Amino acid sequence: MHWHCDSLRYDNWIDGLSKSRNKLLRDHFFLGIASWTGEPIFLAKDIFNEHVWVTGGSGSGKSALILAPLISQIMERRDTSILWIDQKGDLPGPTH
Repeated sequence: MHWHCDSLRYDNWIDGLSKSRNKLLRDHFFLGIASWTGEPIFLAKDIFNEHVWVTGGSGSGKSALILAPLISQIMERRDTSILWIDQKGDLPGPTH
């Protein structure tokens, strides 16, 4: 994988991780690209052996920018359980 390639899309990163020959890379989730370095930000799969708590102010993007993409990757792998509690009841994505 080439870290500094701006043309790579989110789906390409996810696909690249899942098909990587490097076991260390396969055991990570992709969170995004660091704006200050252009390098990818990964989260180790092992962190989900414990609880994960994402905090931030209302409207800061926790659900849409962090949790929804992360949960999507977890669901695709089908090897980790998910329990999502949103006390406000807001769901990511547009509402009609």
